[in-house]
Amino acid sequence: MSNALHTEPCTPVPDGHEAREDRGGSTLAPTAGMVLARRAVVATASAFVVFVALAMQVYPGGTSWDRSSRGHDFWLNYLCDLARPTALNGVPNPVGSMLAQGAMIVLALGLLPWWWLLAGLAPSQRRSGMAVRALGAIAVAGIFAVVLLPGDRFGALHGFACVAAAVPGLAAALIAVGALLRDAAAPRPAAWIGALTLAAGSLCFALYLPDVLRLSSAAMAVAVLERISLALLLVWMLVCSAACRTS
Repeated sequence: MSNALHTEPCTPVPDGHEAREDRGGSTLAPTAGMVLARRAVVATASAFVVFVALAMQVYPGGTSWDRSSRGHDFWLNYLCDLARPTALNGVPNPVGSMLAQGAMIVLALGLLPWWWLLAGLAPSQRRSGMAVRALGAIAVAGIFAVVLLPGDRFGALHGFACVAAAVPGLAAALIAVGALLRDAAAPRPAAWIGALTLAAGSLCFALYLPDVLRLSSAAMAVAVLERISLALLLVWMLVCSAACRTS
């Protein structure tokens, strides 16, 4: 990561250059590091969608609620189901699991520069920005643990890895949304989409945690919320990246 990315936030362009028209449609001045980070985020988010779509096409079948089902169910299969070398219906899934694991790794690699971009969108909230970047990095490490511990081989450890990734990720998102809302210079779309992402992700986690702790079985709503949360996250990533682009 370049020094510019570590030291320079996305800040509003001074008057006379590319001044914003309003708080909701601002254009922020990119540094060289920010430009590279933005391109990395867009590229990794796009690659993630492609890899996941391909993994969905070859997934043999099975969900947590119906292991005999055939093919991929968009709303009832978890992302981690696609990454299982053996699908939930017992059929080997070598190609699909590699595609899904690759997608998750690509997403993690894209999240790392994205957390830095996100923190830079609220330049007056420096302490919050430092916390967002630190917690975001921990969440990224957690995603790698999720990939390395597929559910069909490691059982409960996979669930705990998901929790280890989710807790710092949600904490980083909470701090980031608060910072964006407090900073008058921050772009409003990034704040509101972030708030929606945080709400969906928090509800998903709250419903999933009892299953990890073996207190109750996960409801179908968890899988649905995972899809919604993931879609919102991708939109949030792209919106934040666009806020650091040149108009």
